Amino acid sequence: MGRQISSEARGADVNELSIVAAGGYMLNVVTGGSGPTVFFVHGFPLDSRMWERQYRFSSVYHVVAPDMRGFGRSSVYEPYTLTELADDIEMLRNRLAQGKRIVLCGLSMGGYIVFEYWRRYAQHLDGLVLANTKPTADSENVIQARREMAEQVFERGTWDTVRGMMPKLVAQRSTPDSELVTARVAEMLAATKPAAVAYGQLAMAERTDFKDALNEIDTPTLVVTGEHDPLCPPDDTLRWASHLPKGECEIIESAGHLSPMETPDVFHELLSRFLKKIY
Repeated sequence: MGRQISSEARGADVNELSIVAAGGYMLNVVTGGSGPTVFFVHGFPLDSRMWERQYRFSSVYHVVAPDMRGFGRSSVYEPYTLTELADDIEMLRNRLAQGKRIVLCGLSMGGYIVFEYWRRYAQHLDGLVLANTKPTADSENVIQARREMAEQVFERGTWDTVRGMMPKLVAQRSTPDSELVTARVAEMLAATKPAAVAYGQLAMAERTDFKDALNEIDTPTLVVTGEHDPLCPPDDTLRWASHLPKGECEIIESAGHLSPMETPDVFHELLSRFLKKIY
């Protein structure tokens, strides 16, 4: 078992675990609480710390928030696909949730992983939460930009390569809270391993397009985005979410791409209401 995470700092009594997968790599996981299991899957190029303000769900639910391969404290040795990351979630479900059904919540890249998990393991899902993400594959221009970043990061280092993403991640506001969020995001970006940036970009560039499968997702689904999210704009999000048979969509005012960090109380309330409908 890893170090205890301060309940004062995190708002919950959770611990960090190190779990060795069959492939030999180590996944760092924040977990705590009991009851139905809710997985939180972080975005790119962040780690499980982006969910800190949601760890308080551990007072009612069993919370599991992994650092995906290479991110945070998890290790990585070779490139991977998003399908393989979905398999990592399934491995953790079997080990930490005793094989029980789960609600899977993912933001941005985490949302792409959620779609892949649904494709492979829908029978293990009680609910889906798709935050600040989209079902469509990338355009050729975006794919090329991802491949270029994957090459550049080993030469330039992580911070010089990814810091240009900051304005797209956090809504530009000047409040004490927004300044703290910006500093926290910058801290995570700067600490990300170059290999995680490269392999994450390559995996996202090759991801499956799910836009034509949306009407097949009959799992209860909450879709969330921010009013000022430039990567997953509200109009686009409302449009694709309308195709989900059991979907509901919420737009959070004043939030950008990282709504759980920027507006944690609003996000918490939306997710709490959704979970109560299921459990």
